[in-house]
Amino acid sequence: MYRLADLVIIQLGLLLATLIYGVQYDFLYFVLALIANLSYSFVSELLWLYRSWRAGALKEMLFYTLLSWTIALLPVLMFVFFAKTAEHYSRLILGGWIVATLCFLCGWRILFRLFLFHMRKQGHNTRSVAIIGLSDSGCKLVQEILDHPETGYKLKAIFDDRSKENQLDRINNRFSDLVEGDVNEGVRRAQAGEFEVLFVGLPFSAKNRIEQILRLLGDTTVDVHLIPDFFIYNLLHARIGQVGGLQTVSVYDTPMRGGWSLLKRVEDLVLSLIILTVIAIPMLIIAIGVKLSSRGPVIFAQDRYGLDG
Repeated sequence: MYRLADLVIIQLGLLLATLIYGVQYDFLYFVLALIANLSYSFVSELLWLYRSWRAGALKEMLFYTLLSWTIALLPVLMFVFFAKTAEHYSRLILGGWIVATLCFLCGWRILFRLFLFHMRKQGHNTRSVAIIGLSDSGCKLVQEILDHPETGYKLKAIFDDRSKENQLDRINNRFSDLVEGDVNEGVRRAQAGEFEVLFVGLPFSAKNRIEQILRLLGDTTVDVHLIPDFFIYNLLHARIGQVGGLQTVSVYDTPMRGGWSLLKRVEDLVLSLIILTVIAIPMLIIAIGVKLSSRGPVIFAQDRYGLDG
């Protein structure tokens, strides 16, 4: 649904812009919108824009929408330049189309998200959830699910190997009645298809136990998610690498590599030129005021870490 809606918005956005400015929507405008469609589809898939945002942050979804549309415009601009058709397109139409399309792409997502939240609060479009393990992370997840019904997650049961007394020490009365057995019971019921989503909240030190659970649930239709404990919080922004047949996890790594480095450099130059143009005169006035009112240099200098140290 999201994919089709985005493609329609991009096409209709350009058509609407031509109608507003009284310009005929001819074949070249259609080709331009088609290139934008293909480019946006490729970039959005590359950035995982169409993944499930059921429990994701709205600002993150809008950021990836903005990023996808911005990158998708590069092939459009290249076509206009290299095909030597720039004189055929109105700058007002293109500018209005670019801005309006971005607004529509973000706007319909916001409205649809609000609609889904309302429906989920009414008990529609929900998913049954179970949690294995009452670690600190598991308890926090229980609280989050109960506090945010708009996600559509319906917590059906909690499973843990601790004794009843130890379980009560870790949870409050609000969801103590949801504890329905040990881990083996949770795995058995997940295999029976009683839950759609299963969160495993065991500590990372229980690696063998986690591997056993994942192996037992590998041939089921349940969605299995691991809840990271404090030992692996630093890995949330890490990257998976590979050396031969061995997988590695990069805990600290620079994101400025390959195409991202070039994109970041272009962004820095464009934004800095725009900002300097706006603040040049006020900064000059401030510099004169600083020089006349105090000792020392006008420009503050400091050694800082940068690219390549």
